[in-house]
Amino acid sequence: MKILWFTNTPCLAKQREDAATYTGGWLDSLETEIVKQDEIELHICYYSSIFQENFYFAKTYFHPIRMNRKYKYLKILSRIKYDKICLIKMHEIIDSVKPDIIHIHGTEENWGLIQEKIKIPIAISIQGLLLPYYNKYFSGLSKFDVIKNDPLKYKLTIIRSEMMSYKIFKFNAIREERILKLSKYIIGRTDWDKNLTSVLALKSKYYTCNEILRPEFYQNEYWDKDNYSQPYKIVTTMSGGMYKGLEVVLKTIDILQKSHIDNFTWTIIGTNEEDRYALLTMKCLKIKEMPSCLKFAGRKNATEIKDILLQSDLYCQVSHIENSPNSLCEAMILGLPIITSYAGGTPSMLNDEDGILVQDGDPYAYAGAIKKLMDDYDLATSYGKSTRKRALKRHNSQDITKNLINIYKNIINKQ
Repeated sequence: MKILWFTNTPCLAKQREDAATYTGGWLDSLETEIVKQDEIELHICYYSSIFQENFYFAKTYFHPIRMNRKYKYLKILSRIKYDKICLIKMHEIIDSVKPDIIHIHGTEENWGLIQEKIKIPIAISIQGLLLPYYNKYFSGLSKFDVIKNDPLKYKLTIIRSEMMSYKIFKFNAIREERILKLSKYIIGRTDWDKNLTSVLALKSKYYTCNEILRPEFYQNEYWDKDNYSQPYKIVTTMSGGMYKGLEVVLKTIDILQKSHIDNFTWTIIGTNEEDRYALLTMKCLKIKEMPSCLKFAGRKNATEIKDILLQSDLYCQVSHIENSPNSLCEAMILGLPIITSYAGGTPSMLNDEDGILVQDGDPYAYAGAIKKLMDDYDLATSYGKSTRKRALKRHNSQDITKNLINIYKNIINKQ
């Protein structure tokens, strides 16, 4: 079976380029397992900032599409023209590879537009969904405050301003709607993405397939502490973006401290104190100085994240919208006690038996849940054991690989 993936990251080709591997780790893991199958010939197409000929690496054929600076500006200034140029290049690769099936990972990019003229069966995996994300873009902070407090250096360049980012997000969301209307086969993981695609992709058949996490999180180490740290350690993983919920962290810290609960630290993995969104959030909340208990760890690789998680006492997921955040799944498979919100697909990942779910964006609910677990070590450890058991079953790499290959065969047989 010859399979062509269109992906937003280079997957394992990052190793060839010696690039940092902070994102896309689950796709790397899936690629590793898929190419072990004798019946599979895997091809991967991705956008590259440097010129490269097609190459073979780690048992995979790679087809990089170069996007130099000219195309990056075109992507911002004339997105319709940009998409047309990309489509020509995509079709050239499809004609060259002649795959039995095409698998597009994500609806965020323009890959899904190829469905308009391709007769080869195409499956689209849902990573996030931009349309509902767009509705949550300014959650927790007002659009007016965010745009008003956007740093002048970004406003002056226009294309880097938060307003432009918002407009681009809207364009991509509208394009995603078009892509989903064309889609015949959807692969997802949560009740949330299944329900949403049932109305956004009316002609589609839905398949469930979970994700393989990064290999570092399957190792034998897991959260197994005799007691809490002193001070108590809370950890959250988040990337940039107004809807990721940094303001929830800051408000929750304020509530805890006003309640004289101050023997704790809160570490943010994935961003730093000088990050644009951190500074913007502070301005919107009129905070002059970050709380001393809040630590920014910056971007970390899988091993570093694992080490920080295992040394912590509690994982908090604070995003206003998610589908199936791998950061949450990684904390679960390590067996950490978890507090998360009823946001998007997260209730499909963790339920009330595994941890505490609170109302999205409610810092009082977060503060109360944190105090509850701080006061009850036995409850926290029981949650941790339950989350680990659930995650180990859900992210079994052999089961996921077998399931995906069966999905491919099922789709091909329907043609």
